[in-house]
Amino acid sequence: MRRWLKIGVARPATASGAKRRATVRARVALGVALVGALAFILPGASLTVAVDRARACFERVERGVVGDCSRAGGPWLWLPERVPFTRREAQLVREELAARAAVARYVEAAVVTLDGDEMARRFDAVVSAATLLEAGTGQLRLDVLGRSMPTPEPGEVAYAVGDFRTLTDRAFSWTQHYTEKHAIFAALAAGDTVRALRIGKHYEGRPNSDERVLLGALACIDGRYDRAIEHVAEVVRSRQDKRHANFSRNYGDARIVLVACARLAGKSPPDEPEVGDAGEIERALREVVLAASLRHARPRRACDAGDRDCDAAQETDAFARTVKLLTSGAPVTHRLALVALVASHLEEGAELARAASPPGGEAPLVDRLPWSVDAWTGATAREPFVPAEHFARAARHAAELAGQRGPTLAGQRAAELGGQRGAQSGAELTGELARLSGALWLMAARGYALGGEAPKSQSALEIALIALKPSSHRAQLVRSSLASVLGEREAPQGALRAEGAGAPELSRGTESLAEARLEALRARGTAPPEPRLAGTWLALSRLAGDPKRTERWLDALTAFDAERLALPRYLWLRHELASARGDAEAAAAWLARFRTLARSQEHEQHGELWRVVLSP
Repeated sequence: MRRWLKIGVARPATASGAKRRATVRARVALGVALVGALAFILPGASLTVAVDRARACFERVERGVVGDCSRAGGPWLWLPERVPFTRREAQLVREELAARAAVARYVEAAVVTLDGDEMARRFDAVVSAATLLEAGTGQLRLDVLGRSMPTPEPGEVAYAVGDFRTLTDRAFSWTQHYTEKHAIFAALAAGDTVRALRIGKHYEGRPNSDERVLLGALACIDGRYDRAIEHVAEVVRSRQDKRHANFSRNYGDARIVLVACARLAGKSPPDEPEVGDAGEIERALREVVLAASLRHARPRRACDAGDRDCDAAQETDAFARTVKLLTSGAPVTHRLALVALVASHLEEGAELARAASPPGGEAPLVDRLPWSVDAWTGATAREPFVPAEHFARAARHAAELAGQRGPTLAGQRAAELGGQRGAQSGAELTGELARLSGALWLMAARGYALGGEAPKSQSALEIALIALKPSSHRAQLVRSSLASVLGEREAPQGALRAEGAGAPELSRGTESLAEARLEALRARGTAPPEPRLAGTWLALSRLAGDPKRTERWLDALTAFDAERLALPRYLWLRHELASARGDAEAAAAWLARFRTLARSQEHEQHGELWRVVLSP
């Protein structure tokens, strides 16, 4: 009984027992606090380690060190991704790590190892990373693990390293207007005009105004006139309605396409907007539009009085405006081209000479002729398109007037006309007509050469030199230009070699060619303008190291700066660069591409349209 009572009675606590329990409670509290602290600190610390390791890896990659950063710091993100208060930051880092690693591996193949085949295989990872970003956080800039950069768009990444093959192979998957324009550029740079037309047809209906003008020109070349006119007319109407005159680009390119396409379709182009409502059309572009109206004018036929839709009325109106412009005494940017288009309508030598004579302040025609190969290969939409046959026909007409009229009759007619020509002798007038004929023959020679008609070009050039009697330097220069375009001269002109004599200094010391290439790539857009641009490219081409991989390096190096040039001009410079390096195979390939686009620019019906498409 006492035992049970003894059990039921609580013994008083001793001092040592209370102390032990207090110690246990303190240790438990300390452990809980420590675990809580670790639970709070470890995810952040792990995230910091992941960021530091990834940054270090990408810094090595930027120095040209070959490596894969996709797993640099990746395991350290496991804990932060599972804790609520670091999950968002960890997700941002994970997505940026995947995107930067994919782009770095792709750029490594494109610029560091210069391996085109490997580059194509690695592009899929760039697409996957971009898809992951879009489906995940949707961040627009990546600035945690390295240099700030926009979220990678696969098409623009390909364009940045000159991956023209990927741009065209995946052309139907692009959705941004600038990437779509780059895809068309890539197809044309390969000399594949048929594919460029197919790509353009796929992109029809896009809202960007610049792209609509480009696609309208391609649609017109493809024979879809109504669709093209609808697209381009909408661009002009939109700019007019929204009063974009002060901050929208001028509408001259759209007007060129409208006029040329309407004429091809046998229709009258829409009326020109009021000046100031849709951007003022520049004087030079107005002359291009006027030339397009003249060139596509139909043969004259009977018209009802006041019928401005009649082809003959339109032709007469364009002819009258052109002659008035040429004889007004105002500066004319493209005088010789306009003279070629109206020469057959001017039956008197004095009238033709007056139209061709530049007023004070305008450079003489002989100084504006294409003597150098740069002028032969750099035509853009800002220059009226006149087929070689038109120049040749005008040259024959001027020569006939000079020969048939003779000094006495020419002087008599000039006196009857009065004005500036009245005091001139017949001999002076005959000489002017002969020089005008020579200038027109020189322009015809250029057109024939670009169109691939070598015998006609050579014949026209010799006639031009006889009539113009230029200096020996100019005669040699223009003969060299003709030989270059016809592919009869393999080596580039001396200016290209001189410009490429010394490689430009890089901004800092570099430890390898790969690092130097990456630095040169980051400095793109700061290259000098023509004519020194080609020399800069030639000097930097040495950074490739391996001659067999130089073309891949130049694709990446020149991708951005190529947008400054008309596409045929870019292809010509690549031909010159390959010739300067002694790469005959690449030089022949670039020359063939150049000739394809040059023939398109000289197409009898579509010349204006191709110039719009191929201009920067």
